[in-house]
Amino acid sequence: MLRSSYRINHFKIHIKFLCQIPIKEKQTLQQKSPTIKNKNVTESKYPEYEIIYRFPYIKYICLFHKSKRNMLITSGLMIPLMFFLSQENIISEIPATFTSIIVSGFALSLYLTGKLFSNQIGIIYFKDNESIRIAYVNEWGKRIDIDTSINDIKPLESLSSSIANKHFKNIYIGSLKHPLKLYVNYGIISNKEKLVSVFGDYE
Repeated sequence: MLRSSYRINHFKIHIKFLCQIPIKEKQTLQQKSPTIKNKNVTESKYPEYEIIYRFPYIKYICLFHKSKRNMLITSGLMIPLMFFLSQENIISEIPATFTSIIVSGFALSLYLTGKLFSNQIGIIYFKDNESIRIAYVNEWGKRIDIDTSINDIKPLESLSSSIANKHFKNIYIGSLKHPLKLYVNYGIISNKEKLVSVFGDYE
């Protein structure tokens, strides 16, 4: 095998020609798909219901919304405080303005980002082929459980497609004024057949 040899500070170094080094093949990125586990799953909170869908990262979404809420409250208190301290000449106007801009900008970015995960479904419970209980997290990080039925849910096939549908599905329920977000590709589906019977074709 051909080599180039160099001696640096009494150390002999052999360097392979670049043409002899194999090139690692590129790996194609695979689209994220849901984890499907077709088995009966229940929970101690609602033992009479079967869990057909679960979003494993919902606790982090809840934590994010609570942090966003606290940041918005802090921003609402900080800006008037900076204005008051500036008017009383306790601090100069430039640091007060700069601090207000940074705090409000960070709070606004959290608020806008939170829109992607507001009213997100964490668990879907199913019983008697009709009764449904959905647990979701609202925009302030609070878990809300609602009871509904298949007839009260608008099928996904009847909804118009959009860019957002590549990442999540908007679930419209007659008893709710706002849609719920269903991240199918990042969730765990315990019973695909029953999930399709509830929402229709989600793929």
